[in-house]
Amino acid sequence: MAEGKNNSFDNLVFNIKEMHADIAGFVPAIEDAVNKVIGDHSTNKTEIEHLLDTLTSITPIGLGHALFIKLLEYYKTVDPEAADFYWHLYEEMNE
Repeated sequence: MAEGKNNSFDNLVFNIKEMHADIAGFVPAIEDAVNKVIGDHSTNKTEIEHLLDTLTSITPIGLGHALFIKLLEYYKTVDPEAADFYWHLYEEMNE
């Protein structure tokens, strides 16, 4: 029985690592989108907040922290109040 539990745990660890790698594969595309928003000096709050929401969903698994901060610093110049909301959300999620 202990061996079965160990195999289940090993499978779980494998699946989590595989999922992490799959998600990490999307980070370059997110980075491109963040760089485009900043490079174009976009003020499209919907687009920026969509990217911030996406990044807040992956920072708890150790991905996208630097991109989140980079985009948030830019967003402060577009909408400081909304950026403050995202900063507090980020702090809460990553305590």
